[in-house]
Amino acid sequence: MFLNKVIDPNSIIITSLNTTNNSIVIKAEFRDGFNYFKKYKLTIKNDILLVKIIGGISLFRKHSSNIYIHFDNTNKKIKKIYLLGKKNKLQIWKNK
Repeated sequence: MFLNKVIDPNSIIITSLNTTNNSIVIKAEFRDGFNYFKKYKLTIKNDILLVKIIGGISLFRKHSSNIYIHFDNTNKKIKKIYLLGKKNKLQIWKNK
């Protein structure tokens, strides 16, 4: 049984977040073993990158809980990054 959904940001652990002159790389995983990663959606509003993680619950098979997101940031506009859920958002990075 597979139930795809937008994952609550509080269910995700950011294991690394690297920014360079040209890109942003986010690595994360789920807090529990039942969720699996399917895809992500990126939205930019002004200088904020919103990341929506789509995943599901797998009751019968083991899927990867690893999340890898690579985003081209050549214009260097991104000042903040948020994980976006259905009803909440969580700031995971701010340019200093």
